[in-house]
Amino acid sequence: MWLILLLYAFFASTFTIGKEAIMHVPPLFFITIRMVIAGALLLGFVKFRDHLAFKIKREHYKWFAAIVLFHIYFSYSLEFVSLKYITSAKACLLYSLSPFITAVFSYIYFKEVMTPKKWAGLIIGFLGFLPVMIASAPVVENTLGSLFTSRAFEVWPPVATLMKASFIGPLVLLILIGNFLCFNLQGYLLHIYTATLLSFFGFITPLIAALFDWLWFGQSVSPSFYITVVLVSFGLYLFYQEELKQGYIAH
Repeated sequence: MWLILLLYAFFASTFTIGKEAIMHVPPLFFITIRMVIAGALLLGFVKFRDHLAFKIKREHYKWFAAIVLFHIYFSYSLEFVSLKYITSAKACLLYSLSPFITAVFSYIYFKEVMTPKKWAGLIIGFLGFLPVMIASAPVVENTLGSLFTSRAFEVWPPVATLMKASFIGPLVLLILIGNFLCFNLQGYLLHIYTATLLSFFGFITPLIAALFDWLWFGQSVSPSFYITVVLVSFGLYLFYQEELKQGYIAH
């Protein structure tokens, strides 16, 4: 279980580091540079270790396309652009809505049984987000328009900016923590725990992100944030106890 806590502590730090990064360079530009470098390094590592010939089967193209579109383009683009307008702790909290979507997909594709107690946990957790969602937010959170590509909507920074520690530091940290540590550790944990539980347990990340925000930026969160924490934590507890009973969690 401590590995799950470590995983989401790493994930939480990526929100704070990402917030720092986009204070110096445009978000979409930063995502592009990060993913290109991280992808090249990871492929190089696998090639050197396993001596594999990278041949993608035709039937795998659709899966790669789906990952690129939904996991990278939409997910990271919207996340990093939103970090310009809201705190990393709140962005992380909203990102934690994913367990409810994961539960639906796990029910459909993996045939996981959803008992009344598990549904109660999910519903309580979902309703727990309402306080922070309806709380008054800064006007700037509502000023973001349509978004398509970095080239169309962003002014790319000069080369001199890319050579500064303020850009290189967050870039290196996010590649090491986000791309190397988080995703590989998450893949390992999926062999032990269900996808639904891992995703739902990720709610602890906003708490850690709030701590990092306080330490790094001196930012605090509103009372509604803590109300949401209590409600969703209770929903998580109900869900986790039921997963134990059903034997979905490997010991």
